[in-house]
This record gives sequence, C-alpha cells and structure tokens, in this order.
Amino acid sequence: MRYFLLPEEFTEKKPLKLTGRDFNYLARVLRFKKSDEFTAIDRSGSLFRIKVVEIDKKQITIKALGKIEDDTENPSPIYLYQCLPKGKKMDTIVRQSVEMGVAEIVPVISRFSVPILSSREERTKRQKRWNRIAKEAVQQSGNRKPISIREPVTFDNLMMNLRFIAEDTSKQLIIFHPETENSNTLHGVLSRPVFELHILIGPEGGFADEEVAKAVETGATLVSLGENILRSETAAIYAIASIKTILREKDFWTYIDKNERISI
Repeated sequence: MRYFLLPEEFTEKKPLKLTGRDFNYLARVLRFKKSDEFTAIDRSGSLFRIKVVEIDKKQITIKALGKIEDDTENPSPIYLYQCLPKGKKMDTIVRQSVEMGVAEIVPVISRFSVPILSSREERTKRQKRWNRIAKEAVQQSGNRKPISIREPVTFDNLMMNLRFIAEDTSKQLIIFHPETENSNTLHGVLSRPVFELHILIGPEGGFADEEVAKAVETGATLVSLGENILRSETAAIYAIASIKTILREKDFWTYIDKNERISI
C-alpha cells in the first residue's frame, strides 16, 4: 500500500495547507478531490487517516481524522553506509534502497570516492536532493518508515562514530568486499540474533586496504559478495536484497557452522 509522507510541520490537532510538490502529488498524481480520504505517515512512522477538506489550483488543505493503530512487527533495521560513486549513481542507490526498506542512508567519502563534496554548500545541496528522492521512494513503495539521508561524512569519521557497535552484541557491522579468503558467510553472520544491521558498501574503486583493516578493527565483519566485480549501485542493492531475503526466511533454514553450508 502507498502512503503519503506528511511534512514535518504536520500536527494531528489542526488542518494543514500543502503547496508545491506535495500539492502536485496529491492533486495531480493521485487526483484527490474534496472530501476524499487516504492513509498517510508522519515522520515518526505513525499511520493517520487523512481527509481533504479544501482544494484549489495551487494548494490543498488536509486534516487528520485520527491515528491508525498498527501492530505490524518491524524486522531488524538496516543502516546503509554508502561510499559515494560517480555521477548520479547515488540517486539510484538512494531510490532503490529506500524502496527495499532501509532505515537510514549515510553517504561516505572514502579514499576512492570520485565526488569529494569538499564544500558545505555542495554537501547540503546533494543531501536535499537525496532526501527528496527518498521521500518520493517512500510514497511510491509503501515503506512504513520515513528515511533520513544524513550529511556525507569521511570514512575515518564514520569509523569513529561506529565504535559503539563493537561493544553491543545486538548490533552488527558488515563490510562487503570482493575478497573471499578471509570473509564470512552472510548466513553465518545473520544466524546470530541481531537487532540492528549496519552495512558498508564501497565506491566503484572499492575500499582501500587500510579502510578494510580499519573497519575490521572497529568491529566490522568481512563478508564477500562473490568474485564478480559489481558496480557500486549493484553491490548495494544485491547486499540489501540478500539480507532481507535471508532474514525473512530465517525460520526455514539452519546454519551449520562446522561445514560452512546451509541446511534447508
């Protein structure tokens, strides 16, 4: 089911006037008319029943009819740390990752990232664009949780910020890398009870050796995506899809650590 993502200024207590992109989406894409009702989500993920109370050529006024109780069980959230790829590939990664239900995306400036985004103005501009794409993807896919695209950070700063994960057994940090010799199986990593999953994906040039070493030192588990060299945007979606599928089917498989294989 598709949900309209309510703006930050939304409050359950009073009507809200919408213009611009929100007006265009409701009035011209979904073609809502006066007195129509629909389901929407606020920035915390709460569901509301909404009614159109007024509409004209440039704005639409909506009001909340009430909150919808929801007891849907939320799976382990996935936090994506994506090293910046070339051109507009990050747009694709944001859109498709949000469609697949990631909880948060943090753009990372690593050694082999091509867009460095050195100025604050440039980082802010890109962040706004990615958040706009994420909002559209939330509404298109029916994702129940609004997604936040953080401001780009350097790889070193990210590792400093993620040190808490190594001390918390309910969280798991995974770095995906083509290397297979010292890597772990994804089924093995996900066979343990994990409340939060944090995953690192490299740019087109991959991770530098020192970045992999620093990630492992920080507490990351090395997992291989196979020997094929994947595009950055392909690697991100492949990793997320693999994790989501394995977790969704966890009750139907058993991991046998000794033989490094799966028993169905």
